[in-house]
Amino acid sequence: IKACREAMHPVSEEPYEVHHDIHGCSGGPRNGRLRAAAK
Repeated sequence: IKACREAMHPVSEEPYEVHHDIHGCSGGPRNGRLRAAAK
């Protein structure tokens, strides 16, 4: 949200997405979206 406000327009989410979490899962939200779209 801060980056969007500074840029005064929507910015890409990819640079801000989580790639690894504390449980060792990788892919973050992007992986979840792709998995949901494949169903």
